[in-house]
Amino acid sequence: MERDERTRERNKERQDKEREFQDKEREFQDKERQDKEREFQDKEREFQDKEREFQDKEREFQDKERDFQDKERDFQDKEREFQLAKLRAETELATVNSQISFSSHDVVLKLYQPIPVQESKHLIEHIPRSLRKSCRASAT
Repeated sequence: MERDERTRERNKERQDKEREFQDKEREFQDKERQDKEREFQDKEREFQDKEREFQDKEREFQDKERDFQDKERDFQDKEREFQLAKLRAETELATVNSQISFSSHDVVLKLYQPIPVQESKHLIEHIPRSLRKSCRASAT
């Protein structure tokens, strides 16, 4: 009987030790699982932070791209305005030049036409004296 009791006691001790070992094993596994889970969550947060950072930079890039395109369009608009203004100026200049050539042609024709004496006196009055004197001097 005593033997049976000691055997039971040893068995009980063995079971207690086995239970204690299993408890510690479970505790260790739980701690390991929690550590891995915490590490995973940290890495997940880090990934999400980097993802947000990337999206922010992507948005910033797109904003800058839009700004660049807007400035490019503005530049092209100004270039078109400039070309149009240049064309208008060239057209006006051509018009003025053609009017000048016609009027100078008229002047040349009028120079070869005889001027009545009354008109010539009137025209001479409008010529500055210094110019009249130099004309008389070169005529003599």
